[in-house]
Amino acid sequence: MEEPEELDEFQFTRGWIVGIIIIVVLIIGFCIYWFAGRPALERHNCNRNAVKYADQYGSYNQNMYVSYYNECVEVKGIGGTIPEGGVIPVQ
Repeated sequence: MEEPEELDEFQFTRGWIVGIIIIVVLIIGFCIYWFAGRPALERHNCNRNAVKYADQYGSYNQNMYVSYYNECVEVKGIGGTIPEGGVIPVQ
């Protein structure tokens, strides 16, 4: 008679373990999205919009691109600005 109780207890414990594993995987997945995927997507969108903005008058203007891109990434709060000259220094 005691075996069914142990079996129920094992299933209850196994359910909790599976639930905790699922929650941990979801949290890790969200962190990867939030700290890697979202900034990359936002930088891509800022780049695309900055190119459109800089090319709106028929000739591409690098200064307009840099200022728009920097403002966009600053507003989004993701960093990664380009220096005003448009050249990223190599260190």
